[in-house]
Amino acid sequence: STIFKQMRLLYGEERSDDDLRMYGVVARSNIVVTARKLCSHLHNLGLEENLDRESRENEELEGYYNHSSMTCRQAYDEL
Repeated sequence: STIFKQMRLLYGEERSDDDLRMYGVVARSNIVVTARKLCSHLHNLGLEENLDRESRENEELEGYYNHSSMTCRQAYDEL
């Protein structure tokens, strides 16, 4: 039934601006909830130290790739 709901959303009648904003709010909320659950699982599995290792590795790569994104640890701490 989820597939049919998605098909209706994608190809059904045109959505109003308010509907689109509501879908955006719901999508962002779902992303944050899922990311927080993943962070909780990282903590429960004792894998938090891997975030620091990945952050160090990414900092070493910054010389090759010029970007200014958050490190894994910063994103984890933010959530």
